[in-house]
Amino acid sequence: MARNRPEHAQKKSSRFGRTLLLAATFGAGVVGALAWTGQAPWAQAPLLWATAHVSAWTAPARQWAYRQWSALAWGRRPDRIQPERVAAPADRPMVPPGEGPSLSPLVPRLLGQPGHFRRHVFVEPPYDMIDALRFSTSGDQMVVLTGIITPATDAACENPDRTLWPCGIFARATLYALIRGQQLVCHAQVGSTATLQESSALVGQCRVQGKDVATELVRVGFARPNGLASRAMMEAEAEARADRRGLWRSDWKIVQRN
Repeated sequence: MARNRPEHAQKKSSRFGRTLLLAATFGAGVVGALAWTGQAPWAQAPLLWATAHVSAWTAPARQWAYRQWSALAWGRRPDRIQPERVAAPADRPMVPPGEGPSLSPLVPRLLGQPGHFRRHVFVEPPYDMIDALRFSTSGDQMVVLTGIITPATDAACENPDRTLWPCGIFARATLYALIRGQQLVCHAQVGSTATLQESSALVGQCRVQGKDVATELVRVGFARPNGLASRAMMEAEAEARADRRGLWRSDWKIVQRN
């Protein structure tokens, strides 16, 4: 029995040593992991030591851990694992300048082409009516409304019973009734290329008492939207068509007379 005591004590000491080593390794790993997230270089040593002494790791892993341990020992900052950088494929063709996809004609205007900047202009009465689309001020400033189609002054419209009525004169009188004696706020398109634009004409949209003049002409049936209309103008046209206002009572059947 006496002979077995040293051997028993040796086994007990060996088990105690292994337990202590495992506990120390685990504790060092936990502390080191927490310290690693805190960006503290001095506190990364336990994790590196534990990593280097885990036999299950491969040789490259142990070499990396020893290298990091050495960097800490000499006061240098350990290396960081850099993400892998993947180069772009070289076989993708380059598009020469000027040969890209074609753009919509509206893009230059949306991007702020200088020829289409808008400015606010206040227009004062009295007004001299030319037709339902154009009028001039006392200062000989021509104003041309955009976004609508109106009948010419000498136009006549045919009713369903084939009778004629001077719809062009009625349309001009309606425009005069909308703006008579009131100040207009017009949003002029500088450099516009409208067909009816004279050299000094103010081409654009005008508002009277907060209402768009062109939309109101559409609402009473003496104008129709031209081009891309706003939602308000489309609703005004539907309202005039349903109530057969203005030229809608003739279904916009215009007979030009000389």
